[in-house]
This record gives sequence, C-alpha cells and structure tokens, in this order.
Amino acid sequence: MPTGDNVNLAGRLEGLCPQYGVGLVVSGETKDVCGDAFAFQCLDTIRVKGKEQPVTIYLPLRREELAAWEKAREKYAAGDFTAAATRLAALREEFPETKLYAAFADRVSRLLSDAPSL
Repeated sequence: MPTGDNVNLAGRLEGLCPQYGVGLVVSGETKDVCGDAFAFQCLDTIRVKGKEQPVTIYLPLRREELAAWEKAREKYAAGDFTAAATRLAALREEFPETKLYAAFADRVSRLLSDAPSL
C-alpha cells in the first residue's frame, strides 16, 4: 500500500510531465523497483517540495534512444554545451516527437548565449 509521502511525490512528479514534454515521470525509487524490466531515461535532478534531498527523475524509454540521450546528458552535465547541442540536435532529428530534447536544446542554447567570454 502506498504511503502518503509516496502519493504526494507521485502527484508532484505527474505535474512535471508538461514541463519535460513527456507523458510519464517516475522517481529513482520506482526505477529501482522495476529492475531490468524497462529502460529509463534520466530527465533531471530536481528539488521537490516536502523533500530534503533532491530527487532524480526518469522517463521509461525506448531502448534505442537511451545511449544517445546518455551521451548528450553527460556532455550537458560536464558543461560541454557545444557538444551537448550537437548531440541534442541529432536526437531531435531522429525523434522529433520527443519534446524533452527540444527543452534541453533550448536550455543549452540559453547557456551558450549567456556564457561569459574568456
């Protein structure tokens, strides 16, 4: 039986679906319980009201996208926004229906345009 805390978290995560352009967002705990039954795409690590620790969120995913996304997100996390932009552009071309790639491409574009010149 779900606890109140789990139900509250699920409700908050459901509210993130439009922001990430996906139909389902699950927590790391849900991902772990599923084991190898599904592939999961890491979307982000966020602060959730009522939680002390950040929560990493995931999207159950088509397996053929996962490796390409992980490479793009790795470049993003490392601050290599130029390489991330290139990888995100390829993902957007191959999977145009996935709004997540457009959202991250927009984020990377803003980061590149706001980057201080050295």
